[in-house]
Amino acid sequence: AVATGEEIAAAFHFAEHEEARRETEAQQTAERRARERADHAAGNPHLLKAKDKPNWSGSRVAAENIRRELKRAFPGFKFSVKSDRNSVDIRWVCGPTQKQVQAIAQRHQGGHFDGMQDIYESDPESAFADVFGKADYVSTQRDYPDEALEKCWRQLAEGYGVPYAGQSTRIGNEYVDHLAYRILQAWPLGQTLHGIERVEGVTCGAHEEFWKVE
Repeated sequence: AVATGEEIAAAFHFAEHEEARRETEAQQTAERRARERADHAAGNPHLLKAKDKPNWSGSRVAAENIRRELKRAFPGFKFSVKSDRNSVDIRWVCGPTQKQVQAIAQRHQGGHFDGMQDIYESDPESAFADVFGKADYVSTQRDYPDEALEKCWRQLAEGYGVPYAGQSTRIGNEYVDHLAYRILQAWPLGQTLHGIERVEGVTCGAHEEFWKVE
């Protein structure tokens, strides 16, 4: 069928209306993000702004600010914060939990990798990272003293009734050290590890939710 003049005019009018609407939304979004960036800058005077270091990569600025934020949040604890061209890696022994450090560090990650589409997707809402440094990838790793790991491995082997063979001990299809790392993520800040025990009233399985850290 051939469109009438009225239908063609209506289609053009609709297209113009949609274009104007998108332009308005884009302008409002840009203004909102500008306000967010200004608020972040005003609310965090202790942090280094990316615009003040034009010769630094975004990940280097992010690493410097992560060091400052961690030192402020967890005085007395030492962190290793390293950056390369597009990533930041944070490691530490005991101290804050993984979630506590991630809450600070992940604000500097500018997106995520979509494995389904095999592409990296930038986060359009990363206003904080726009101001204080942005990295494509931010990784965190909480490490533990050898004696804490050994204690955890032995207690897990005993709890599941399997022969203890050090780090090579297997619980089902999983090595004991992998399970121990996940359980120890709940180890509270600054406390001495006394041991781990099964959670009462729960059928035990080879998963961290069936154990608690004493």
